Amino acid sequence: MGISEAAKPAMVICTRDRARATPFYRDTLGSSVAYEDSFAAVFHVGGVTLRVSVVADFIPHERTILGLACRMSRRL
Repeated sequence: MGISEAAKPAMVICTRDRARATPFYRDTLGSSVAYEDSFAAVFHVGGVTLRVSVVADFIPHERTILGLACRMSRRL
């Protein structure tokens, strides 16, 4: 079995402003915080690890970097 068959995927998203990014992923998207350290805020998202890491000279992408398939409940 190769590493890609045994390993769980992890997502890494870069930000210049972790103080703004952390509440977005935690409060707006409802992701649970696993832990924070000096490198990243780490979340659990659908069984996958999401690391929001600070990169001082990061230039935001012009396109989508993360998409989430969600089931919406319908109220009648």
